[in-house]
Amino acid sequence: YFSLHGRGDPARALMTHAKVPFENIEFGFDKWPEHKPNMPNQQVPCLELKDGTKMGQSIALTRYLGAKHGYYPSADALAAFHIDQLIDRYQDVGTTIYKPQFMKEQADKDAAIKTLAEETIPKFLDEINDKCKDGWLVGDKISLADFFVGGLYTNYLANEHITYGKDEWKSLLDKYPNFKGYGERYAAENAAYLASRGKHAI
Repeated sequence: YFSLHGRGDPARALMTHAKVPFENIEFGFDKWPEHKPNMPNQQVPCLELKDGTKMGQSIALTRYLGAKHGYYPSADALAAFHIDQLIDRYQDVGTTIYKPQFMKEQADKDAAIKTLAEETIPKFLDEINDKCKDGWLVGDKISLADFFVGGLYTNYLANEHITYGKDEWKSLLDKYPNFKGYGERYAAENAAYLASRGKHAI
């Protein structure tokens, strides 16, 4: 994946939590043209298995890892639905929160941050507020959903290396103590991964 947290983070965090040995290969955007032809659908992230099989699509490949290592209940259709529903819903946030990083005009960046901080993220946090009171989002142990939603805390709202919206993100955490507490639990549970990963802005 690129030298970002972004779409590659859930899979990396899950494998580290599961103590699965893996090689993390990151590269800059300048190297993308040489990697692109060899990637599934010419996209990243990509998960390459020992036999050379290459998997694309970040949610699908992370779901595969979750099922393989005990974070996704393939045999329990209802529990699987609750996990999938949270991941799908989170995409409304996850596919927009990174965009200010790449905006060149300050006015555009400010407008995007305002929408995120006042509309997009609060709406999501209101929906999951009760689920964040204690423990994990689905069931009594960390699940696939947490590796996505927990990244909202570690990659953005509490990421000291982020270059935009810091005041807005701090204010959101103050307004949503349930989510802040959940994020702190997620960070503690994944302390080994967070200590080993790159210090990226997003």
